[in-house]
Amino acid sequence: MRYVASSDLAGDLILTYRPPGNAAAVATPVQDPWNLWTFQVRGSGSTSGEKRNSSRSFNTSFSANRTTDMWKLNSNVNLSFRENSYTLSDGEKFVDNSHDHNSSVLLVKSLGDHWAAAVRGRWASTTFLNQDRALRAAAGVEYSFFPYRVSANKELTAQATVGVTHFDYIERTIYEKETEAVADLHFIARYNARQPWGSSGVSFETSTYLHDFGRHRLAVDGDIDIRLFRGFSLSLDGSASRIRDQLYLRAGEATDEEILLRRRQLETGYRYGFSVGFSYTFGSIFNNIVNTRF
Repeated sequence: MRYVASSDLAGDLILTYRPPGNAAAVATPVQDPWNLWTFQVRGSGSTSGEKRNSSRSFNTSFSANRTTDMWKLNSNVNLSFRENSYTLSDGEKFVDNSHDHNSSVLLVKSLGDHWAAAVRGRWASTTFLNQDRALRAAAGVEYSFFPYRVSANKELTAQATVGVTHFDYIERTIYEKETEAVADLHFIARYNARQPWGSSGVSFETSTYLHDFGRHRLAVDGDIDIRLFRGFSLSLDGSASRIRDQLYLRAGEATDEEILLRRRQLETGYRYGFSVGFSYTFGSIFNNIVNTRF
């Protein structure tokens, strides 16, 4: 039933239970020792090398989530370390150490079929973005133009968030800052639809720092998956951003090593991406057996 429930047939299905004989069906409450909490722990490490270079990395994460009709709580911690070592043509050894750590918590309260309110917090430390510490606290509201209960088929939402972020930079920035606190406004509008012909989604996102509206970002993302004929689907994905909010850029020119190894974020006014792909599925239409071995 759980497989049918997530398919297009779910809306046309009725499940009825008839107790054997004349015995009355007695509902037994389900006992949940976890009280709707779900947890996940991940960890991975890798090492590789050649005569003149080697690489090591370690990643770990932890998440704790609880979701009900009225509340949603998501929390996670991610830690990532990486070391790359190179022997140059003159015999000198070059070592690049980097890390990307972050943790976040999101608490959402349902305010009916169309409204929701949320508070969120985030901590990050990343060498690539020149951030020794970045602490953010924010609160916002969301409006759903369709009832939340139909979001599996279609959704159109608008979300506005106001927050404050405190930055401690690893090196002085191009704006002569070593630390600063800034307030920001973030707005997102999303539309997603899933129909027999396929699925599609588009989002518009904009953010600005309240102390200087010239420091802002605009982004548009879209994707569509079209079933052209039986078994054949075409996928298109695209995104474009206008970037004017890179407060964290390090002062001074980047070296060739930093550019080639992407050791630091470089100044840019835009970012874009586009991809196209297809898939074709064929074979027996009667193979509906579920076998989870291995």
